[in-house]
Amino acid sequence: MSEQKQQKEFTCDTCDLEFSRDKDYFSEGEDIECYCCMNSTHYVDLYDIRKDHLQETEEGFYVEDVECKYCDKTLSLEFAFRDNAITMGDMEKTDVQFGDAE
Repeated sequence: MSEQKQQKEFTCDTCDLEFSRDKDYFSEGEDIECYCCMNSTHYVDLYDIRKDHLQETEEGFYVEDVECKYCDKTLSLEFAFRDNAITMGDMEKTDVQFGDAE
C-alpha cells in the first residue's frame, strides 16, 4: 500500500499567501515562503494563455491578466518574434517560468 503524504496549510512570511505543502516541507524555524517568493519567479501554464487574448504588437504579441499558478498575481506578458520563434520579451522586472516549480 502506498503511503500518501499529509498536506498542511502554511502562510508565506513574505506575502501572506496561504498555500498547502507536504506537512514536512519546511524545517522547524525555517522561513516559510511560497514558490513565488522563494525565488522571485512566477509560474505560468501555457494552456492559460488563450490565443484569442493575444494582441499583436510591432515586435510580436502581448497578453494581459495571465494568472500565476501559485499566487494571486496576474501578469502581462510580451512575446517577441526572434529567428522564426516566439520568445519572452523584457524579463528585467519579473521572472516568469512556464510550467511547474521544482
